[in-house]
Amino acid sequence: MSPIILSLLIGALVLGAVLAVAFAFVGKEEGRANQRLDALIGRSGRGTHESSADMLLKQAMSEVDRKTIMDQLTPEWMNFSKMIEQADANIKPSALFGFGLAAGFVALIAGIWLVNPYVAPFMAIGCFVGPFIWLVMKRKKRLNAFASQMPDAMELIARALRAGH
Repeated sequence: MSPIILSLLIGALVLGAVLAVAFAFVGKEEGRANQRLDALIGRSGRGTHESSADMLLKQAMSEVDRKTIMDQLTPEWMNFSKMIEQADANIKPSALFGFGLAAGFVALIAGIWLVNPYVAPFMAIGCFVGPFIWLVMKRKKRLNAFASQMPDAMELIARALRAGH
């Protein structure tokens, strides 16, 4: 195969991967934030005011019923929804899994084509695990930042209580 065609094909694959990542992270965050603010201040479409206890109960019941296929297949200790929330990542578990599959497939094809058919499965597994490693690292960084700020916050609260506030 011609080197020009090969470079164009690889460039197209990289561009497609970058666009897929960009579209996954571009969300309707403002819309969700506005909906939550409207719910908190009582501006809902029906015009009725719900108490905060009713809103919490509805949220808890909707979270109980909302088990995706991914949540059902993974064990409880490997809850990707919880890990994503702890990492403060704006991505769905299915999108994370899809990125892993896409990266693994591209690495498999590139490995077979460019490197060696015997090395390609290891490249595919490594690229499949890549998004999950990114998530774990982002979660660890955020939890470490939280843990480093916790003593200062506790000290501030203790001083405020001692001062009589």
